Amino acid sequence: MKNKTKYGYFDEHANEYVIIRPDTPTPWVNHLGETERFSGVISNTAGGYTYHLDAANKRITRFRYAAIPEDRPGRYIYLKDVNTGEYWSTTWQPVVNWKKDFKYQCRHGWGYTKISYEYKGIASENTYFSPIEKDFELWRIKVKNTSGKKRTLKLFQYNEWAIWNMIKDQYNAQSIANEARSKYDPETRTFYHYPYADPAVSMAESKFYPWVAFFTCSEKPKSICFRRDKFIGPYRDESNPIALEKGKCDSFYAGGGYHVAATQYDLALRPGEERTFFFALGSYDAMGDEQAHVAPLLNNAAFENELLILKKFYADFVGVFGCETPDEGMDVFLNGWHQYNLRMDFYKKVNYGYTNWGGGGFGYRDRAQKATALASVAPEMSRYALDVLIPLQYNSGDVPHSYSPLLGAKANDGNFSDVPLWLVYAATAYIKETGDVAIFDKQYPFFEGGSASLYDHLRMTCDWEWSRRGPHGLPIIGVADWNDAINLNGKGETQMVACQFVLACNQIAEIAGLLNKPEDSKKYRSMADEMKQCVNDHCWDGEWYIRAFAIDGEPVGSHKNTYGKIFLNAQNWAVIAGIAEGERLEKCLQSMRKLLFIKCGLKKCTPAYPAYDEKIGPVGSMVAGLKENGAVFNHAHAWGVIATAIAGKGDWAMEYYRSALPYYQNPDVSQIEPYTFCQTYASDEHPEYGLGRLHWHTGSIPWTYIGSTQYILGIKPEYNGLLIDPCIPKKWKGYKVRRISRGITYNIEVKNPSGKNKGVRQLIVDGREVQGNTVPFDADKKEVAVKAIM
Repeated sequence: MKNKTKYGYFDEHANEYVIIRPDTPTPWVNHLGETERFSGVISNTAGGYTYHLDAANKRITRFRYAAIPEDRPGRYIYLKDVNTGEYWSTTWQPVVNWKKDFKYQCRHGWGYTKISYEYKGIASENTYFSPIEKDFELWRIKVKNTSGKKRTLKLFQYNEWAIWNMIKDQYNAQSIANEARSKYDPETRTFYHYPYADPAVSMAESKFYPWVAFFTCSEKPKSICFRRDKFIGPYRDESNPIALEKGKCDSFYAGGGYHVAATQYDLALRPGEERTFFFALGSYDAMGDEQAHVAPLLNNAAFENELLILKKFYADFVGVFGCETPDEGMDVFLNGWHQYNLRMDFYKKVNYGYTNWGGGGFGYRDRAQKATALASVAPEMSRYALDVLIPLQYNSGDVPHSYSPLLGAKANDGNFSDVPLWLVYAATAYIKETGDVAIFDKQYPFFEGGSASLYDHLRMTCDWEWSRRGPHGLPIIGVADWNDAINLNGKGETQMVACQFVLACNQIAEIAGLLNKPEDSKKYRSMADEMKQCVNDHCWDGEWYIRAFAIDGEPVGSHKNTYGKIFLNAQNWAVIAGIAEGERLEKCLQSMRKLLFIKCGLKKCTPAYPAYDEKIGPVGSMVAGLKENGAVFNHAHAWGVIATAIAGKGDWAMEYYRSALPYYQNPDVSQIEPYTFCQTYASDEHPEYGLGRLHWHTGSIPWTYIGSTQYILGIKPEYNGLLIDPCIPKKWKGYKVRRISRGITYNIEVKNPSGKNKGVRQLIVDGREVQGNTVPFDADKKEVAVKAIM
């Protein structure tokens, strides 16, 4: 048991976060489904929804945004005592019990959730997960009589269908009223929901698909219900359905309206007796296609076996990296929870959530950054991302801003100045991790036709960027750069992308050297040097770097500005790209610490903007201290950790890492799950200082992983081996890391007898001292012992 609060604790032996009271500050959720094909979101009280392939366009079950409570509806089971007429929920919600005369526990594990509830002598246990490589989720409901006397109960199950297109499902009531279709097959005990799907935004784009969702029961119900109005009743909600009061479901059927799959069962339990029910929810191409996959699993032996397979799958997935350090929070995250977050962030749709509208697809830049981190955890996932991302590139070298696995990408969806460059970092990370240099010659198509080698695709990103420069020689911002809230009317210049360009060009120059292309290496090194000079000539403000130039040439992020005087990313990326050196390096890091560092991390900018400024962009439309307008934006904060570690300031780097780590947040303040990251924390410029927003899907997940494993612990893959380059607090005496790379297990021990922040003075590999601090790759070995002395 670690990090116990009034809401829960980490069970490190079971690899679960245990929630011990249902009234968490916000719904604390988990994900079901190990890939992007089938996905479920489930809260600690079984709220949430399910989707297939695309969160916006193929919703299976409904989710109501801005609802009270936030996570309605969900995967609900009700129990009713026939003798007393009292009923309750086996997951506390939706029939909320504030009397506290119950026992409750929720265990969120990797890919599954188990909720236990005991009330009035009846114990229940709901377990939910999606089996590996299946397009459905399984529910197991156990009900046990612990009262010492015979009990007569009714069990109700409730599931509310969505009408596929999430936007239509939220506001187009006439579509729901006229399009919903359901049927029930008594032979297989299966509900089918099959309204025609229309993913289009406008009528001109409409195209209808005959998709099918299903809900299967292991036992024949006593009564069933198809319609929400018949189950819930007028002027009621999920907390007091009319079906519960009547004691049975109304089986009336008519097409249209709000459809549900609801069932009712009778239970007569002797003292100590237990009944078990199984359900499955998912989507297949046609009615009946699911039965061969689902029916064999609706029993306890098969259910337990599939759950064990799932647990082993995740244990193997997270097991590529493990550590023993002096920091408990770092150990808990890097021994599994961070890798689990990486997988969920990669496969689950960026805009899936409780707190935004649900865009359904992936952002190109987002997927590339996740692939960069995943290269050292699951290279096959990184390669999968590259194989999807590269063919989306336009012939110009630009790339689309986003795409959907269901609907694909669109033409002319680019002109975000930063987005193409992330492809270079992702490809570089993958090849350094795997040694798969041959992929540089692999031919990939372009979105608009034709093809080129991966190497040429990467070169074209920098060539496109180079062709779009402004008066100071910096890249034109276009629609926006990484910070979507600063767009400078599309024609200003961005220092951040200039820094990113320098890093990308230097990486391509290094690749050209590996491929024996000296002219290319010289060309891209020269381009990097010229851009570096432009940044240093035009963007140094005396104590820090300017963030951008507006269309009229006025600086953004300068001491001359009243608001937004300093921006974090202008400093981070100047260091990461190797642009800031010597005195400027020290000054910009000191300015970061003095002006931007607060108790929950590094602020994105300060002072926050009080109002919208058309010349700069939407940043001022946000409340001061929130999101892009002066909050701790954890994505940018993670780059701050990396920049600080590059500069050798190990005490600061670790302090920054801990300041934003979910493990160390006060849950009553942040309100975010202790086991996952969030996008932002409200800063000291906002009354709710420390409040977290937008959980699970944030660029802080990949970059905090890179920062902690490759820059603080310093285990970093390079083309020629594994670099050991830690940057740690002086008080650390050492740490251990187990790292699998290229099929080789590295058992690494770092000792710090002299209390250093950075620098390895001796490296011993399998008992022999080697020069430098890189462990050469040796394909003949399966295990390598490494000792590094700082």
